[in-house]
Amino acid sequence: MPADLVSVVRVPYESIKSPLPVLSTLYHNPKTLLASPIDQRIYKTLLGLNNTDVFHRWIQTHQLIPVTKPDLVYLQAPCLYATRVHVNTNEWLIPYFDGSRLTESEN
Repeated sequence: MPADLVSVVRVPYESIKSPLPVLSTLYHNPKTLLASPIDQRIYKTLLGLNNTDVFHRWIQTHQLIPVTKPDLVYLQAPCLYATRVHVNTNEWLIPYFDGSRLTESEN
């Protein structure tokens, strides 16, 4: 698969009441694709994290890749879904909420 060909698959969270799936991904996968650090600060506040300093340090010490996609609103609301992005053999999990129905895949 060419590096510029990205396959996006939307998957529902097992539980929309818990931020643990996205937090687990953020802490354990240094290549997680996220929006800007500003958006992440908004998001961590929405999550109600007790230790925001730890999360902020994670943001500062990992290389964050800006993502833009018109139909997705990144990290602006508690996430109901995540987007799995496959590029070559790499996979990233992007949390988002856009209010749309789940789809099999999109290019």
